[in-house]
Amino acid sequence: METPVAPTSAGVAVVVVLGFDGSDLLTVLAPSREATTTGLWRFPEGSIDGHTHATEAAYAALEQLGAPKPPHLEPLSSTESPGSNPADHVVSLGHLGLMTLLPQIGPRSYVQPNAAGAYTSGQNPRWRWQPVDSVPLLAKNHARVLEYVRTWIRTQLPYSKRCLELLPNRFTWGQLQRAHETVLGCELEKRNFRKRFQHTDLIRPRNEVYIAGAHRPAQLFEPAPASPS
Repeated sequence: METPVAPTSAGVAVVVVLGFDGSDLLTVLAPSREATTTGLWRFPEGSIDGHTHATEAAYAALEQLGAPKPPHLEPLSSTESPGSNPADHVVSLGHLGLMTLLPQIGPRSYVQPNAAGAYTSGQNPRWRWQPVDSVPLLAKNHARVLEYVRTWIRTQLPYSKRCLELLPNRFTWGQLQRAHETVLGCELEKRNFRKRFQHTDLIRPRNEVYIAGAHRPAQLFEPAPASPS
């Protein structure tokens, strides 16, 4: 449900997009207005008014930058920046989107580059991908937003359906485990990880394998369909 913003408050949707490239979590950053002199960066953000819901403002902010738009944005917590008078009071509503930067694996086990993978190459003056572990100095209260997001994903994503949003439609055990290790910030024992995830019933095997170079064929998996209610 959308969080309403009081008419006396200025509302801002702050968007944290996280992409997984197979080894790192990356996030979308844009230069702040002071970036040319102070080196500050920020997350995409859009203004909220009486006619614009927070999630609409979040998607509009990504559209304005020409940045990648994840299929789903989830509202997170809000932070307030009180001003000296009610007109200066700002409510920031955080939004989190997850996406994969890995290439899709085709039905015959060859790699097909997709739009998400293309985002990691080239330069764009309006935004860039940045590894989460090496984010530069952030403007405003965006460092607090990032810290909240990092805590949230470590507690909410592992062994959940949402974590699969970081992976292609078809993926291997190795990719699934690496995504979890990247989110948690630690290595996981292979056998225990597989045993625990198999109990979630969130994935199912496909009658396909993935062959990359001289490596052994790897079993492919996909998200399991939702159980009928």
